[in-house]
Amino acid sequence: MNGRERLMAVLTGKEPDRIPFAPLIGPYYLDSLVNQGITLEDIAPSSKACTPALRENENLWRIEIHRYIGSDCLTRHCSAYEVMYENCEKILEQRGNVVYSGYKTPIGTITLETVFPTETNIGNMGYTRKRLVETPQDMKILKYVMDHARILPDYQPFRELDAYIGEDGLVTVSTPVTPIQGLLQTDMGVEEFTYSLMDYEEEMEELMESIHRFNRRVYEVCADSPAQVFIAYEDTSTTVLSPAWYEKYCMRQIDEYADILHKKGKLFITHMCGKLANLTGYLAAGRQDGIDSVCPPTTGDLEPGKALEEVGKIIIGGLEPPALVRMNAKQAREYALEKLRQVGSGKGFILSTGDTTAADTPIENLTAIAELVKEKGAYPLNL
Repeated sequence: MNGRERLMAVLTGKEPDRIPFAPLIGPYYLDSLVNQGITLEDIAPSSKACTPALRENENLWRIEIHRYIGSDCLTRHCSAYEVMYENCEKILEQRGNVVYSGYKTPIGTITLETVFPTETNIGNMGYTRKRLVETPQDMKILKYVMDHARILPDYQPFRELDAYIGEDGLVTVSTPVTPIQGLLQTDMGVEEFTYSLMDYEEEMEELMESIHRFNRRVYEVCADSPAQVFIAYEDTSTTVLSPAWYEKYCMRQIDEYADILHKKGKLFITHMCGKLANLTGYLAAGRQDGIDSVCPPTTGDLEPGKALEEVGKIIIGGLEPPALVRMNAKQAREYALEKLRQVGSGKGFILSTGDTTAADTPIENLTAIAELVKEKGAYPLNL
């Protein structure tokens, strides 16, 4: 089997020739390769980025790194839609090393302020100086924005990446997270969200329902795209939300997103890279097809074998990224082998990192794991 066939076999409940190894690799890792004496041009010449989609977000190298280390390529973060705002002006400007983003509406303006190390670091990780939503009036403004947005299809990025990756893997489309996760992660933060939900429960729940309606429209548009696999980057963890919050503010929403995609024969995966041991019952009851970036201790708290047993869905993950940074190639191989021994026959399992591969992870470690699954990962596993 080639990479595309192997990944789709697992995702659709069929038998692959062997366990896939598809580490999640993004800019954190790619930009750190220079510390190992490897440049992006060593991975692939930039001249190969011959389409707009390949030139965005280091997409060329996100794909080519898998060919370089010999892994199966599960490409992330492709978009399939764009948003048009009615009676609303989108704000995006840079002043010095601060980026201001937000919305200007007839009922007021809201802005998110992100500070970067220098003016030339825009695009890399910064820190949030001011959240988008901080007051009840801000809630009304964001609700206005959601209620006055139009969703338009934009399938060209998927077509370009899918044509380039070919038989070596799959391109997945990113879809919106549940309203609570968007507010917790970006728009409000944990502290502001928690106090606001306690003090203004009705207003907060109205806002979340507005965002949910917006999300449903996005999923309807995405479901009509040529993509087959969709991932919502929920980043779920009981370090941030309780099981009660998950049950009340995530389960129905995720189920509705899954239903929209399933009606068109598509697959829906939720990216949940945190501590999940106290949520497995809810995850098992949910209608998503699988859980991505399941991470073992100490970053996470769920081993891959336990996840397969308790959740009963496709499980992607099993390798703790910080652990791989500290290992040499031999240790990484033994570590991965220990995880594979947990998963029985390997049915419904894709070996991956439990979230993005950490900066400065020795590339030899990834190559060693890729070689391991080719040597010992024949399906069904018998280790």
